[in-house]
Amino acid sequence: MKIGTLSFELQNDKMALSCHERIQIIKTVIQKHCPNFILCAGYSLENNIDLLSLKDVLYASGSDSTLVVEVKNDDQILSNGHPLNNEIPEWNASQHKMFVIRPGKAIIELGPQFFATSNELDTKPQGKILLSTFEAQFVWRTFFIDKFKAVALCCGELNVFKGRDSISCRSELIKKTIFEADIVVNPTHDGMANYGTLNAKRRYLSRKVNGRNRCYISSSNWNTSKSTKRGVISQSPASDSLHSVYLNGEKQVVKRFPDPNGCYELRIAEISI
Repeated sequence: MKIGTLSFELQNDKMALSCHERIQIIKTVIQKHCPNFILCAGYSLENNIDLLSLKDVLYASGSDSTLVVEVKNDDQILSNGHPLNNEIPEWNASQHKMFVIRPGKAIIELGPQFFATSNELDTKPQGKILLSTFEAQFVWRTFFIDKFKAVALCCGELNVFKGRDSISCRSELIKKTIFEADIVVNPTHDGMANYGTLNAKRRYLSRKVNGRNRCYISSSNWNTSKSTKRGVISQSPASDSLHSVYLNGEKQVVKRFPDPNGCYELRIAEISI
C-alpha cells in the first residue's frame, strides 16, 4: 500500500495558505504520486463548501485515492449514511470534523473531536461523561481503505490511551474497535509534545493482532507561531515526528517530498499490509 501524509504551515490557529491553495496542492499531490491513501493533517479544509469543492476536483480528475480530511468549521450534515450503519448522527454544528473522500463514492462523516488532553478525561465527573459520549459515537469512526478496515482518532483523542512503559486504554469498547481495525489514522493540528510517549502509543496501536498486520498513520501541521505558557515557539516541517507510519510496532521509512517554497510537507511510505 502506498501511503501519503500531507500537512501545511499553521500560524497559531490559522493556516498560512488559503483553502483554495490547499485544495489545489492536495489535487496535485494525488495526481503526481497516486497514493492508495492520503492522510491530511488537521484543519486541512475550512468548511463544507471546501469539502464539496475538493470532492468535485478529485472526482473530475479520476482520482483512485482514498483520503481523510478535516473541516475546521462544519456547518451542515453532508453524508447520507455510513457503510457500517443506517443513519448518521446529528452532531453539533460549527465544530471541526473529519471526513473520508473515497473514489467516486459518497463522502463519509467521521464526526468531531471530543477531547484534546488527558486532563479532560481525568476530571471528575465530567471526564466520565465525556468518555461515555465518545464511546457512544465511536462506531462512526470506522471506514475502509480498499479492503482494509480503518479507524480514526482526531488529534489529542489519542489520550484515550495512557501510559508509556505500559499502555492501557480507558475504554474496553474503544480498545476492541481499534484492534479490530487494520489501520489507525490520527490527524493532528500541529506537532504533539512528549515524543517518547507518542512513540510508545504509536507502536502499541500498530501492533499485530492474532498474526494480522496492522498500521498506524499520523500527520501534523507545523506551527510557526504557537503560543504556549513559555512563550511563542516555532515548529519545523522537517521534524521527524511530524508525520509517521508504523507497521506491526515498528516505525517505517518514509520519503520526504517537501515543497521548495515551504508551503506543504508531503511524505510517502510504501508498506505491505
